[in-house]
Amino acid sequence: MTDSSTGDAGLLGKYVTIVNTSREDVNGSVGLCKTFIPDKQRYAIHVCKGLLPPTEAIMNLKVENLTPAGTMAGKIAEYKMMAVEAAKDPQMKQSLAAFSLMSSELERFLATYGLTIRTFFAGIFALLSVHFYFRGLMKTLMLFFLVYYPTMFAMPDLRARKSPLQIIRNIPNNIRSQLTVATGKDIPLWAVTGGFVLVWGMGAKVVLSPASAAAVASSRGSIPAAEIDKAYAMGFDDGSAGKPYGTSLPTGPSVGPDASYESPPPPASSSSPFNFSNLMSLGLLAKFAYEAGSDGAGGWNPVLIVPYVQANPMKAMVPAFGLYRIGKAFLG
Repeated sequence: MTDSSTGDAGLLGKYVTIVNTSREDVNGSVGLCKTFIPDKQRYAIHVCKGLLPPTEAIMNLKVENLTPAGTMAGKIAEYKMMAVEAAKDPQMKQSLAAFSLMSSELERFLATYGLTIRTFFAGIFALLSVHFYFRGLMKTLMLFFLVYYPTMFAMPDLRARKSPLQIIRNIPNNIRSQLTVATGKDIPLWAVTGGFVLVWGMGAKVVLSPASAAAVASSRGSIPAAEIDKAYAMGFDDGSAGKPYGTSLPTGPSVGPDASYESPPPPASSSSPFNFSNLMSLGLLAKFAYEAGSDGAGGWNPVLIVPYVQANPMKAMVPAFGLYRIGKAFLG
């Protein structure tokens, strides 16, 4: 029902689908109805356009060109608008600009070998799918990060066709340059090199680690299907011949009225504290500590962490859980 005083049809603050306009590229778009313009009898609809970076378009439309969006379409549009708001943050703008630059560098590098980004990532996806099938999700994600980030930092040297040894040696220098731009601090090269080697080494240890002892013991303790079929056949033959059940089954020291049929206790877990989840928790904790201790002028002071946590308790929940996981993994 339309409000007689304002002309509002009750769509303010809701997600709507644009219909019946003269532009086919606009019809079907979903946006947020933020304001109503009484003198024009139109709504200002905010629509997300693009993803890298997400941009916001505003269209003034009549009520007959709008219809309430479905639940799923509304949620998708809501997440897109959240991305638009996040992209307005200066740090996010800088991250998106860096990602766009790296994408352009990768595209130029692949073009020298006659490849496109689409074919390159199709090949990477196929390899990761095979790895996922044989090694599992966590190890596959870790492998992706171990390859992706060093490759992005090494992209200028890859494009310059430097030797593999030069490219590997120069990765810490490239990381240091990016950190200097992001933080405004001159971080020592030895600290960057040590951190990179430590993180990459722990990640490689996770990827190369074998299956857990519990999984191996479980697979070895299973009864083959052929043995089960053989036992069923023996029982069927005994019943057909009128013999007592179990006559043909092999006997052993564990068979009898006093035998114990309880399953053995599972083997003790031997999982390493340097697993994927703990590494992710450590990274999130470090990011939160840096953000909480930043003084806004390019400096960092640990004294600022406590008031930051007090002012933003919800933001501290995930890092706190990560700290608990890390402590439990190392201290038992």
